[in-house]
Amino acid sequence: MAFILLFYLSCLAEMQSQSCADTLKLNLAISYEGIEMVVDVQVENFKDIAGFQFGLNYDSNALSLISATSPLQNSGNNNFGPPMNGNIPILYTTFDPSQGLSLPDQAIIASFRFSILTVATDVLFFFDNVEFVDKTFTLPCVSYESIVVGTNGNLLSGYLKNDLNKNCSLEASETGLQYWKVELTTNNKKYYRVTDKNGFYSFGLPPGEYSIRIINPYEYLWYVCDYVQNITLQSGETQNLDVPIQPIRSCPIVYTDISTPFLRRCFDNSYYLTYRNEGSAAAENATLEVVFDSQLTFISTDYTAYSVSGNKIVFNLGELNPGDEGKIRIIFNLNCEGTILGQAHCVTATAFPNDLCIQPPAWSGAIIALDALCDESDNKVVFTIKNTGNGDMTQARSYIVTEDDVMRPGMPVLLESQETSQINLPANGSTYRLTIPQESGFPYDSKFVSLAIEGCGENQNNQFSTGFVNLFEESDRDPFIDTDCHESIGSYDPNDISGLPEGYGLKHYIEKDVRLDYLIRFQNTGTDTAFNVVVKNYLPLSLDISTLQMGASSHPYHYKITQDREIVMTFQNILLVDSTKNETASHGFVKYNIRPSADLEDEDQILNEANIFFDFNPAIKTNEAKHTVGSNFIISKTNWIDKPFDAKFYPNPAQQQIIIDLRDVETKDMTFSVTNVAGQTISQGSLTSGQNMISCQHMSPGRYTVHVFSNGKLSASVSIIKI
Repeated sequence: MAFILLFYLSCLAEMQSQSCADTLKLNLAISYEGIEMVVDVQVENFKDIAGFQFGLNYDSNALSLISATSPLQNSGNNNFGPPMNGNIPILYTTFDPSQGLSLPDQAIIASFRFSILTVATDVLFFFDNVEFVDKTFTLPCVSYESIVVGTNGNLLSGYLKNDLNKNCSLEASETGLQYWKVELTTNNKKYYRVTDKNGFYSFGLPPGEYSIRIINPYEYLWYVCDYVQNITLQSGETQNLDVPIQPIRSCPIVYTDISTPFLRRCFDNSYYLTYRNEGSAAAENATLEVVFDSQLTFISTDYTAYSVSGNKIVFNLGELNPGDEGKIRIIFNLNCEGTILGQAHCVTATAFPNDLCIQPPAWSGAIIALDALCDESDNKVVFTIKNTGNGDMTQARSYIVTEDDVMRPGMPVLLESQETSQINLPANGSTYRLTIPQESGFPYDSKFVSLAIEGCGENQNNQFSTGFVNLFEESDRDPFIDTDCHESIGSYDPNDISGLPEGYGLKHYIEKDVRLDYLIRFQNTGTDTAFNVVVKNYLPLSLDISTLQMGASSHPYHYKITQDREIVMTFQNILLVDSTKNETASHGFVKYNIRPSADLEDEDQILNEANIFFDFNPAIKTNEAKHTVGSNFIISKTNWIDKPFDAKFYPNPAQQQIIIDLRDVETKDMTFSVTNVAGQTISQGSLTSGQNMISCQHMSPGRYTVHVFSNGKLSASVSIIKI
């Protein structure tokens, strides 16, 4: 069949660029990597194509072809003929022409890399001999255009190194600093690069004026020597910029991150723990402590030096020199008994040593810690707030309890060193989360401490609530600690992206300064081993790349940030087995954390999606992870002015209507009013027993207060969000 198709194509007359209702389009996308030019052939409306051929023409006096590649799997024929006089012939046939091949719009069918022989020259690219045939041996309409581009390849590169002798000059013996970021800005557009294991970075850029910033991850630890902060790149120019970086003080910083691709009840589940010393000094007798949920049973680990006591595993890492890193796999079984589908189970990893590198003078030394337990004998949830620091709290801090997605009024607490305070709540099946800010001047990144407890007691339906643990951020912003809470799942999309915290309500509201953890999962659902997997994740402008921190992963990988704000994570030689041979081993994931851009305002959205490539197959596009920036979006609990009565206010947030549900309540002379944040009355009326439906379609999105009056006297009020 392939031979017949090739013969059929070769006999076709040259097709002209046409236009019709189902026109197939060829586009050229040009980019630069250093002083090399990359030309990608992209397609639109590429449906059921069995084969094609065309030639790409270029100026061979200005460009020299380095490589030509295609992500398409061919029937065995060579995709590319030898370039002759600036023409590259391309030929493709599917394995089974009767089935054809369909690709998403903007998919790349061929990619060419050129070295630039003549700079600042206009080069014409155009197609010829364009011939396509679909699976029915019909010739589709094809549209294509010629383009002219300038050979403006420029290169800025250099090294960031640990200036051990502190002379602000680099020596060959000094070691490079890995995972540092370099930012270039021009015309309000920012470019980023990440240093490799040798501290090397490089930018391929168009000509222009640029400002340079070395992003210092720990300003209290490192001093960046003076460097040229503004440069001008001429066409075809190569510049070098090496930057020595001195340790201000000797201090280890052991970073850790832990995650799993998914959590299945009644099955063994693999967690992956990563660690590295990002400090300026060796971490002596370093350890990792992993505290895991009581419903998880430790099965095994691939690390030998460890001990288990109760729900805690301690890994002895020994001495970690600056730059040392590693990965540990842990297998837990999620118990069948006592758990339900959708229940959240948390694992927290903490790295030691994690002592302060510098003691801030304005801090009292107070450290607030939380504990929670389900006291089934007394039918209550008990939160314990303790000051574990060496100093007393200097002022009261108000803690907030959120019950499911409703916030209770704040209550103050003031503790001396080692003093505790208990908060008792009814064990009614609700998910409780207690959050309290740390002492003023607290030196760590996590300025608050937060803890949730789920599954204690039962509600009126003899169940407990789920789906609320991951609405809010955990208190793990510091590099040495990471909490991972996963809800157990049944069916799932094997290739997806998720962002935690999930955010509040239908719009997934988050505070602007939250740290977002993104988890990208992939699975080889094909019929053969995947040798390489590439995950491409474009980071929208709503995310601040300068705060990017790569985390745990299922397999080793390397990554880069491209000109177009895309993280490209490459799992080379991953040898990911297909799901038909070994379903458990067919999964993989990668995780990173990042913060929203500082200039976002309330109601701004953060939308994030990824593309996953298995070998040379077309991209698998993930879902879109969505968040909305907001403030004061947590619903306040009903405020009972008088004695509480049997009433419910829902849904919250509301979209079409607000329901005031009065069951077995004497409603004579009961009324309601709805006011906006300015105190203006938007709606009002009388109430009857049962469900009272109040239309809110006419209301603008925002926060409103529903008031209930009995005999003209205010009895209750509750805050409602209209979306």
